Amino acid sequence: MQLISTLTSAVSTLPPALPGLGGTSFTAFQLFMTAGAFSREANEDTRAQYSKFAMDGAASAVDSKAVNEDVGPGGKAAVKKTWPSQVGMMVIYTPALLASASLLLLGSPDILVSNPTIAKLPISIPQPSPAAMLCAIHFAKRVLEVLFLHKYSGRVDSGTSSMIGFYYALIATLVAYAGDPTPSASAVKIGTALFAIGIAGNFYHHYL
Repeated sequence: MQLISTLTSAVSTLPPALPGLGGTSFTAFQLFMTAGAFSREANEDTRAQYSKFAMDGAASAVDSKAVNEDVGPGGKAAVKKTWPSQVGMMVIYTPALLASASLLLLGSPDILVSNPTIAKLPISIPQPSPAAMLCAIHFAKRVLEVLFLHKYSGRVDSGTSSMIGFYYALIATLVAYAGDPTPSASAVKIGTALFAIGIAGNFYHHYL
């Protein structure tokens, strides 16, 4: 009962991520995408080809493009632009890291005091929050794994990498703006514990 009470107290202190119709629509979109993600990734024909194992073999011998199975106008095989897997993975995770780190830096009180120009920007800069810090740590970990942990053997579709990189950067930005700069002590403890478990499991999965 104490654990349930603590969780309820922590959740009740969380701020609304995005209020109004915009927030409701975006949350509905996220739930829809999450619901369909498992079925898409479980199907070899529909899963996103952005992993380090994607397009291995014959396609990896092509320098900058890979031939798609679809046939385009005039009976010619359609051509997709691809990148080396490591480049594609960096494109996926680097924008989110830059977004998180930039907003944390610009929102720092010391930076705001020493650079009044920032306060005059047409958009408001969010105050640093524990959630934004943890988000930056996660994407920093992923970039380091891409650089030093993974082994690569194929190529990835540049369009897929770019799309996912944009989505992750958007999520990182939303976390920065929605995060509470002064959460309750119980929220910090529970959130940090869950984050530690999640990031440890994430690292072990990538290590394998």
